[in-house]
Amino acid sequence: MTIRRVATLAPRDPIVTIANATLCSDGIRFAMEDGVTFDIYPPGRIDWAAGPGWSGTFQPQFFGTLTALLLAWRSNVPIHGTSVEIDGKAWLICGRSGAGKSTLGAALIASGAARLIADDLSLLTGADDAMPLLRAGRPGMRLFPAVARLMEQAGAGTARSEPGNDKLMVEPPRVAPLESIPLAATILLGENEAKLPWQREKLLREHRFRPRWMDAIPGREDRDRVIRRVATVTPMLFVAAADIRDANAFAARANAVLERIRELES
Repeated sequence: MTIRRVATLAPRDPIVTIANATLCSDGIRFAMEDGVTFDIYPPGRIDWAAGPGWSGTFQPQFFGTLTALLLAWRSNVPIHGTSVEIDGKAWLICGRSGAGKSTLGAALIASGAARLIADDLSLLTGADDAMPLLRAGRPGMRLFPAVARLMEQAGAGTARSEPGNDKLMVEPPRVAPLESIPLAATILLGENEAKLPWQREKLLREHRFRPRWMDAIPGREDRDRVIRRVATVTPMLFVAAADIRDANAFAARANAVLERIRELES
């Protein structure tokens, strides 16, 4: 991957603009709110230019949204969810905003049973005839302060603040960088149970990272095949959403889900 700062961005051939991303014939132009604009040239180059008001620090979206856009162009499937590894298998946690995806992932890690694969942005990949995989993402989790302190109390990382963010960053035990882990199942928080493969596929599609962009970026058919295979060959656990802020509920949440996992694997 080559990332370079340029004085002036080259002209692009725009096709469609969705929010602050413009799909072009040769990639994507993404404009940040602080005046920085990124030109993504798949498979492996990003040019960027800063306006006069730039603070000198990249916003958190640089590490999430831009990564998702680039990897989607490579036929990977970015999912808005947290993922953890338990006994060599990956568990993908999805849910609506506020359902407790990161909190459940943190609880499982704090229990000692799991390691972090990725938080908030999880990457699915896999060929048509292969078991779907989850790839290791960034090393940290952004957590509500109360949850971050519970992680500290469990010895699962040290919380630190980030400028302009109300959440705290914790770097817990995690899988090796760039490691790919076979997907065991998807845990859906706060969703009605779906039994048929097409219903499960529809649910997974709703939890893609920036769905409108994923529909527009080339390679949609390949990404859809990955989602369809996940819905067909791997199980789903449906778990109620929860807002967990105290130590007893934190531990109980992990124990309850681990029990469900053991039942599924038995």
